[in-house]
Amino acid sequence: MKHILLADEDPDILLGLRDYLESRGYKVTSVTNGYDAAVIAVQNDLSLVFICSQLAIDGFDKIQEIRKGNHKIPIIIMTSSMEDMHHKILQQWAHDWLRQPIEHDKLDMILTRHIATDQSE
Repeated sequence: MKHILLADEDPDILLGLRDYLESRGYKVTSVTNGYDAAVIAVQNDLSLVFICSQLAIDGFDKIQEIRKGNHKIPIIIMTSSMEDMHHKILQQWAHDWLRQPIEHDKLDMILTRHIATDQSE
């Protein structure tokens, strides 16, 4: 089963994403801060990380830790805007981005693009 990490300071966003992803057959771990995201990413075999832009901006060092611990894992930035700072994050650390509020068809495209569609592991 593919394992996805969600990191966002908003528990409602985490709950909605978790429910959707679990209904699609993914194992999901969710956290509300960058420190926990980095620890979980380094200690687990993850298929994908979604992190909100604010946690990414506030915790560049945490994203670097994720990169060092598992440089192959795709990191997706979730954002409500695409300001200059967000572009810098994408260029330096992220593989892709997803605009909030999240639309399921866009989320499905990200999942297809960045992890194998076979979830029968």
